[in-house]
Amino acid sequence: PSFWASGGSAAFSKTLWHQLGGFDHIFSPGYYEDQDLGFRAHKRGFKIIWEPKTIVEHASPESTFRRAFSPTNLRYIKERNFLLVHWKNLDLVNLKSNIYHLGSKIFHHPGYLIPTLLALVCLPSVLSFRHREKRFIKLNESAVFAKFV
Repeated sequence: PSFWASGGSAAFSKTLWHQLGGFDHIFSPGYYEDQDLGFRAHKRGFKIIWEPKTIVEHASPESTFRRAFSPTNLRYIKERNFLLVHWKNLDLVNLKSNIYHLGSKIFHHPGYLIPTLLALVCLPSVLSFRHREKRFIKLNESAVFAKFV
């Protein structure tokens, strides 16, 4: 079992891909979209399997991203998307804790305010997703995480 299927080396049935909605464009240009998809799949009751014998050749996106973005902007994209995957998928009680810790992180590391503001711009999309997705959820995050402990 795996928590997510790594984007460049994952295989889904077309039906399941469409049912889950594929990668969410909110994560564009990249990073954490595969973890978001995995979180959604598990909460809907699906399983993700890792096959250790599989060999995949995949050019690292790091090289493409490094040409397109400065190291600072790339860090902001990663940090913004890290927040978004949590905001989209955490159960409400843990989301509240996440927001509390986010305030603490910004206080101790003021530079984290920039990716936080970039994530806040996406908040309407996050809230819309959470509203739409709740009818499909079969497992809460505690049940999902219990599978991996």
